[in-house]
Amino acid sequence: MMRNWPLVTQIATILITIVFLFGLALLLLIPVTLRTFFANEIYETIESSQKLFKDEQNITAIEKFQQQQDARSVNHLFIDENGKSMKKQYPRPFVEAMHQQAIQQKPDVKRYQATIEGEKMFYVIHKRQFNHQTVYQVSFMLDSYRQELVRTLYKRIIFLLFIIFIGAILLSILFARRLSKPIIQMKQQVALIANRQWNSPINVERKDEIGALAQSIEQMRVQLMNQDSTQQTMLQHVSHELKTPVMVIRSYIDAIRDKVYPKGTLEESLLTIDEEAQRLERKIKDLLYITKLDYLSKQKPQYSKIKLNDLVRSIAGYLQYKKEHIDLKLTLDEITILGDSEQWKVVVENILDNALRYAHTTIEIELNQERKYLKIWNDGRALTDEEITFIFSPFSKGMKGNFGLGLSIVKQILEMHKSHCIAKNENGGVAFYIYFQEGRLSH
Repeated sequence: MMRNWPLVTQIATILITIVFLFGLALLLLIPVTLRTFFANEIYETIESSQKLFKDEQNITAIEKFQQQQDARSVNHLFIDENGKSMKKQYPRPFVEAMHQQAIQQKPDVKRYQATIEGEKMFYVIHKRQFNHQTVYQVSFMLDSYRQELVRTLYKRIIFLLFIIFIGAILLSILFARRLSKPIIQMKQQVALIANRQWNSPINVERKDEIGALAQSIEQMRVQLMNQDSTQQTMLQHVSHELKTPVMVIRSYIDAIRDKVYPKGTLEESLLTIDEEAQRLERKIKDLLYITKLDYLSKQKPQYSKIKLNDLVRSIAGYLQYKKEHIDLKLTLDEITILGDSEQWKVVVENILDNALRYAHTTIEIELNQERKYLKIWNDGRALTDEEITFIFSPFSKGMKGNFGLGLSIVKQILEMHKSHCIAKNENGGVAFYIYFQEGRLSH
């Protein structure tokens, strides 16, 4: 039931309950503690009073001592060996009871307590030598003195606990509000994020766990905002990329129905339709592959050994048929890596396909064991600084004004394999370098 209450109420209730239970425990323990403490103090007072008496040479000294100490709330009874009280008269049954205990007492000094006429009495019996005879000094105090002290202190303690309890309630409420304030703020922020309203940042200036949680939510907000922006941009590019070939195909089909051939002949016009259909197919394939990579990036990878030199040679062989006039030069060291063979095939295909698209006459592929890289160079025109910066971004604009996902897919796959790729102008052309992480090489 309590977990359904507001957080401020829960925290305040817990703190107040702790304070209440602590105060209740004190109220139960303090009387016992005080009584025990004051009982010891009474015995100490009695024994201290007894130490004031020195062995005297006459009975008058005993009477004088009794009068002085009785004024201090400590009463003294001196009993001789025959059980008679010396000087001060006390009831005979009381004297006889004290005498019997004194005779049976083995140590010289011993503490006792007894109830006389409904009132507790604390007393100490001390065996002493007086005029070369054994004398029993019985010193006692009534419990009324202790009870009065306990009651007085108990009342004061209850009053102090009441003040402390009221103060604890106020502090608990203030502390609960202060503790729950950033949590409530984060709750409101998460509700906004759930409604895709993520333009307001979270400002929680704390360095504890609550601050760490707020920072995590803020990072999530920024990532979602960036992801949303990326998705919106991507959707615009996708719609543009898919719309263009569809429009071309439909316009050509409409023209052919009217016996009009945009490319001059039916065969040439149908060839254009086929090329646009292939282009559309590639775009859809890339989009589906990006979705697949997003899923695979969240799964535990299942890597195996890949002979990269054989993979590169195989891909280069069948891609060269697309442009047979391109001179393809291979320099491949034997390298075995750990990874997903299908994904590495996509990496090499995409970069090599890009090189074939822009190369004039020559493509060079180098797989270097010592430097741990795969280099694919073509003699096409150099890249601009802007193209180098954004070449691996989704739908980056290429040299011929085309948008694509191929190199973005390359970057994502390599990041999953803890590797990376760079593009740079080199020797009058463009080179792509894929660097392997040391731990990804298999010997």
